[in-house]
Amino acid sequence: MAKFTFKSDTQELRTWLNKRKSSLEQRRLPFESLWKELREYYEPNLGKGLLEGDPEQVASQRDDEKILNTTPRLLLHRMAAGLQSGITNQSRRWFNFAAIDKNLQEYAAVREWLDETAEAVSSVMNRSNVYPALDQTYLHLGQFGTAAGIIYPDDENTVHLRMIDCGNYWLGDDKRGRVTSVLERISMTLDQVVEEFGKGWTPDRILERIKNGKGDERVTVWHLVQKHTRPDLIKDIAKDRKFMSIYWLDGQGRGDHNDGILAIRSFSYNPIIAPRWWTNNSVYGIGCGQLGLGDTKQLQQLEADKLRLVELEVDPPMQAPASMKGTPIETGAGGLSYYGDFQGKGAPVTRLFETRQQIQGLLEAIASTEQRLRQTFYADLFALMINLNMRPKQMTAREVNELSSEKVALLGPILTRLNTDLLNPLVDAVFAIAIEQGLVEEAPPILQGQELKVEYVSSLHVEQAAASRLTGLYKIAEFTGALAQIAPSAVDKLDVDQMVDVAATSLVEFGVVRDDKKVAALRQARHEQEVQMAQAQAQAQQAKQMASAAKDLSQTPVGQGGTALDAILTGGRA
Repeated sequence: MAKFTFKSDTQELRTWLNKRKSSLEQRRLPFESLWKELREYYEPNLGKGLLEGDPEQVASQRDDEKILNTTPRLLLHRMAAGLQSGITNQSRRWFNFAAIDKNLQEYAAVREWLDETAEAVSSVMNRSNVYPALDQTYLHLGQFGTAAGIIYPDDENTVHLRMIDCGNYWLGDDKRGRVTSVLERISMTLDQVVEEFGKGWTPDRILERIKNGKGDERVTVWHLVQKHTRPDLIKDIAKDRKFMSIYWLDGQGRGDHNDGILAIRSFSYNPIIAPRWWTNNSVYGIGCGQLGLGDTKQLQQLEADKLRLVELEVDPPMQAPASMKGTPIETGAGGLSYYGDFQGKGAPVTRLFETRQQIQGLLEAIASTEQRLRQTFYADLFALMINLNMRPKQMTAREVNELSSEKVALLGPILTRLNTDLLNPLVDAVFAIAIEQGLVEEAPPILQGQELKVEYVSSLHVEQAAASRLTGLYKIAEFTGALAQIAPSAVDKLDVDQMVDVAATSLVEFGVVRDDKKVAALRQARHEQEVQMAQAQAQAQQAKQMASAAKDLSQTPVGQGGTALDAILTGGRA
């Protein structure tokens, strides 16, 4: 089998990769103990990459020994489901494209192309694994405060988003805090190595083991994705490619073909998906799991205390007089015990101490702690979204608006960060792949060379817009209406058409609201129809008046047996 080689100096490149790997590992090291603790108290199936050992055994082992009360675990999953439903709901399109130049939006051809392009990108996402991967993204965000993934072109489904489990990635960022580097650790079987990279790039030692029937053995493959900043070192990638991707085998690579480097690839777009819930001068984020860790640990301790007291209540320690020592006692249901004359006071056998009041206090403490965790994971807000239309009483518009405002006030900053760290990179990457694969029609001439932006219209984003932009529209309309009671000309200041356009931009897709030219044509046609109807009514009224006048004249006698109408018709001759 012929072996392939790279243009780059693989020995020099391998030395640089090892240094880069070491630098990223040192930067992540302070967070690892916290992440291990988070996975023990929330969702142990996340963060398996933090554990040592064979990947198959690590994946199968159960790590929930510290979880006695599952409320934090359930709240994490509920929040992830709420974010998926509220931000990236697969059942409806949650984003639109728009031109930076607002004047271009007035052209029907531009708006139609933008809408068709958004629909094409949305269709690509629907037939790929994007939405299952996003579900994992929200779980990692809630628990660890950080998630990471890489989005690739895919021969079968156009795109593929591979989310990386916590513990298997290391991040680097630029001076603006944007994630620009991801180091990934991948456990692959030997067969998968050959399938992914080809025999011509695979070391002979791996091919030999496959030949001997060891294809299911696993090796560790490292993968670095970052901005293409080293064209001097990496000569297998064109200088105009934005991001580079390098795969290599774990170990020193001595004796391996190409020093263990398996592939050097590139991207024309940013393939890194690395959202953070909240950051504090670090590339790694802080999530709800960390914010509620104190309450979660306290909840598990309270649950353990409750279980201990319940056990004491069911099978309490007892006390009896010394004279009864050795006397058999039947403690089962319907049991009968015999003993000699008892000289003491009260019952011969009693509880050593009472536990019922202690249990009640514990239950109240547990309920209070669970309530704080519900607030930490925004459970009340997501429940509001689900149950808003299921309330027993009809809510007023003001009540709905107040609840929506509260929701946006709490989730607004989170939405803004997710726009920057998650949604923008995701839509940009899928858009770029769709263009490369010819799934997007050519833009209208007037739009070519123009910069586009993404506008989000998910239910949570709409609520955010309603609490800000639409609230302003309502207030100015209400204020102007009040002034119109005094000075009717005040309504002349409002551009109602523009208000509808502003609201439509935030709430609905293209096609729901007509553009200005169609509205002008519609109004002109309506005006002409109204003029024609007015003319027809005037003619009908005039004809009616003439008929009435003719009747009156025909009934008015003039001269000898004639009428006024006869006189008019005969020119006054009787």
